[in-house]
Amino acid sequence: MHDHLFYPVRGGAGGYKEMGFSFPRLYLANGVTTIRLAGSIRPEADLQLKRQIDRGWLAGPKIYLSGPYLDGGISPDDVRKAVGYWADRGATTFKAYTNLTSASLSAAIDAVHRRGLKITGHLCAVGFGEAAVLGIDNLEHGLVIDSEFVPDKRTDQCPSMQDTNDAIYRLDLAGAPTRELIRELVQRRVAITSTLPVFETLVPFRSPVDKRVLDAMQPSAQTEYLDIRAGVNHDRRSHWAELLSKEMQFEHDYWQRRRSGRLRRPARIGTSRRSWIHTARSHSHCDRKRCSVSRRVGPCWHDCCRQASRPRAN
Repeated sequence: MHDHLFYPVRGGAGGYKEMGFSFPRLYLANGVTTIRLAGSIRPEADLQLKRQIDRGWLAGPKIYLSGPYLDGGISPDDVRKAVGYWADRGATTFKAYTNLTSASLSAAIDAVHRRGLKITGHLCAVGFGEAAVLGIDNLEHGLVIDSEFVPDKRTDQCPSMQDTNDAIYRLDLAGAPTRELIRELVQRRVAITSTLPVFETLVPFRSPVDKRVLDAMQPSAQTEYLDIRAGVNHDRRSHWAELLSKEMQFEHDYWQRRRSGRLRRPARIGTSRRSWIHTARSHSHCDRKRCSVSRRVGPCWHDCCRQASRPRAN
């Protein structure tokens, strides 16, 4: 999941407000027992909160810690140092952000993988296709933030959100560039974290106002939320209805490609496609529940059955 322990604040100095006291309780109240932080603005506070929850001192979900955002203006050497420092402190995931250059992103990916950890990205200066080639593990939000389709995009430069939205609005999802992007992501085993509920709030008159949610907000946060919703509803130039539909279709196509490609690609051990399918068929008698990855037990759990039930891409 894509989770945070802060929220953006409008007016005044703006910025973000850490909610280390109430957010863990709200997660639990909504049935969320495990969260993966997708970037941190106060990693020391998040680390302390995790320790208190793990020791039973505070109520909250199990937390997978993120290091601080890896954003623009940081050199490859500084990226490596930051990853090493926060990995030693307990971070298990790192997030590349919008203005990180390709050189620094490559350094971050290498440093994170050397630790056996994962790196995700909310990218802009670097497109999804390039990030996949560099070896990123996960991409946040999906197609609607991918800047690589912006005409005349400059290397390591982040276009405006409006330019990116306009490019995706005009993009043909059935066209070769989109299909190639999906193929590249699937082939390189790059995951996509869906955040459709976030984008849904940007569609005029789409997201209803839930009284229970309003009641849980501080008065200032409630006022900000209602002001934002009013602005969204009165934006006659908004393309977010079409963008949300495209994002949904992109995610559907992405997962369809992943599902359909499972038995059609050769195994990593170098077997041919024909022998791969033969292996899968010859072990079709295996009980997939007994061979599940989560349990890893039972008489079926041997190499051939593992390959038949969970093949991997090249």
